[in-house]
Amino acid sequence: FDHRQKYQSSTFSGHVRHAWVHIGMREPDKAEVLCTQVLKRLPTHSPCLTLMGRVMLARGLETKARALARTAIDGDPNYPDAYPLLAELLERQGTELLARGDFEGAHGSYRRVLLLDIASEERRLPRRVVSDMHFSMGVVMQAAGMPSDALRSFDMAIAADPL
Repeated sequence: FDHRQKYQSSTFSGHVRHAWVHIGMREPDKAEVLCTQVLKRLPTHSPCLTLMGRVMLARGLETKARALARTAIDGDPNYPDAYPLLAELLERQGTELLARGDFEGAHGSYRRVLLLDIASEERRLPRRVVSDMHFSMGVVMQAAGMPSDALRSFDMAIAADPL
């Protein structure tokens, strides 16, 4: 097995394509079987790590899903599909923290989403996601009694995605 081939093997590509189909059909168990086969041979396979993150999300295991998405990004910062998954998971975490009144924790989760986009060489997140995070940070700041910071976040939300 040549590790330099990374994602190019037709077997790996086929497994990934089929796993995505199973995710789309809400069959996470079948997707997990395919990804596990690939990860046994290549544990750092970012597409399968990302898919396994989707499997864990489908099962409600968001902490495991976040860890898998982070591992996929760390393993291959150029693999684009892991970024939106981690952003989605961090947004969910922030929303849960906000609902519990943990403004600082919510702000931190939303901020990590924005840092994901900034830290990558190419912008990895859709403008809508970046805009939503700025808006969510504005909501947190408003709730925390920081209206001028909230207004700045709302302005940044509009600037990130003006349409």
